[in-house]
Amino acid sequence: MFCCLSAAWVFPCSASTWYPYGPSGIASNNVCFNIDNQGHTVICTDYGLYITQVDGSNPNFYTYGLPVLAAEYDDGNDFILIQGEGTWSDGIYRFSPSLQQFSVIEWCVYPHFLLYDHQTNQYFAGHQSGILTSADGASWTSLPFFTGKDCKAMAIDFTGNYAVAFADTGSHCMAVSSDSGLSWSFSVNAPPLCDLWFDMNGVLYGVFPGTSNSSGLWKSTDQGMNWNNVLFSDHMTSVGIDMMNHVFMGWNDPSGISAGVGLLDPVNLISIPCNNGLTDLHISKFKINPILSSIKIFCCTADGVFIMDSGIVGLDGNENPESVTHIFPNPAKESCCIQLDQAGKEGKLLLSIFDTKGTLVRKPELVKINPAEQRIPVDVSGLSPGSYFFGLQTANCRKSIMLVKE
Repeated sequence: MFCCLSAAWVFPCSASTWYPYGPSGIASNNVCFNIDNQGHTVICTDYGLYITQVDGSNPNFYTYGLPVLAAEYDDGNDFILIQGEGTWSDGIYRFSPSLQQFSVIEWCVYPHFLLYDHQTNQYFAGHQSGILTSADGASWTSLPFFTGKDCKAMAIDFTGNYAVAFADTGSHCMAVSSDSGLSWSFSVNAPPLCDLWFDMNGVLYGVFPGTSNSSGLWKSTDQGMNWNNVLFSDHMTSVGIDMMNHVFMGWNDPSGISAGVGLLDPVNLISIPCNNGLTDLHISKFKINPILSSIKIFCCTADGVFIMDSGIVGLDGNENPESVTHIFPNPAKESCCIQLDQAGKEGKLLLSIFDTKGTLVRKPELVKINPAEQRIPVDVSGLSPGSYFFGLQTANCRKSIMLVKE
C-alpha cells in the first residue's frame, strides 16, 4: 500500500490533461483575459492577434503586420496592446474591434511586456531602452531609473512589491520596489531572468533561459532581493503558478531533449512531466484567468493555447485562502457586504462583477479589507435586476460568488 501511495504522489500529473483553448495550429506567445466589458480573450501570435469569447470560441483574427506580445483592458470597448519586432513601427497601440483599427499611442523599439497594477491604476510597458508608464493608457512617460536598460520582465503582487528583470552593461540584472515603484533598489544577486511570477505567498520565481551552468528555475523569498536556484535545466522558457501554488515550468528546446511542461515537486526539487493532451512541446508562456472560480492554468505553445484543471494535480500546496462565507443581504437592492472569515487580518481585495454570460459589468476595483469586521461593502444600486458573479482576488486566493440583484 505504501508503494502504491508513493507512486500516485510522485506522478500527480498523470490524471491531468491539457485541452485546446481557442484556435489550433497557431504559434501562441501569450493569452490575455478580460480585455473588454464583454470579457473577451486576446491570443497573441507573431503575426497578429485573435479575439475570442471567454471560453475560447468564435476566434476572429486581426493584424497590423507585427508580432503581438500582450494586451490589457482600457476603456471597456477598445484595449491596449504592445507589438513589435525591432522596427520603427514597434510600440504601444490601441485596438478597436468595432472599427477593426490599430492606432499607435507611443513608439518603443522591441517591447517586452505590458502590465496593469490595480492598486495604483498604472500601466507599465517594458522595452529595449526602459519602462514606460501611464495612468490613463493615453499619455506615457519614461521611468528614469530604467533608462537605457533592456527591461525583459516585470512582476507585481498585491502588497506593493514590484520586480523588474533587465539587461544592461553593469553587473545588475534586477531592481525591486516595496512601495509600488516610488523607490527602487538593485537586487543583490539576481541572474538575468526572462520570466517572473509571484506566488500566493509573495515568493517570487524567475527563469534563467538558455544554456549555461546557471540556467533553470530560480526563487526569491524576499521579493526579489536575494535569489537561489531551485532546479538547473537548459532551455527553460517560462514559469507559471496556479491558485494552489503549484509551480509549472515550460521548455522550448530545439533538440527536443528538454521539452513540454513540468510540475515542480517542492520536496524533492525535481520536475514531473505534465504533457498529457499537448500536441506541441514548445512552451512560451503560462497564464491564469482571475475570473475563473475553478483552478485552471493556461499554457501557450507553438500549436495554440491549452487549458488544464490544475486543482487535481495532487501536490500539497501552501495555500492559506481567505474564506468567503457569504454575501449579505442576498438578494440585494442598493448595497451588500462581502464577509470574509479571517478576523483581524488586514489586506486588500480585487473585486470584479460579471453577469451570467461572463460579461464584465464593473471594471476591477481594489478595495481595502476592514481588519476588525472583515466586511467589504459594495454598492450595487447601478446594476439591473438579475444574477451576477463577484470575482474576488486577494493575495492568497481567487474565487467567485453569486449575488442576486432585486
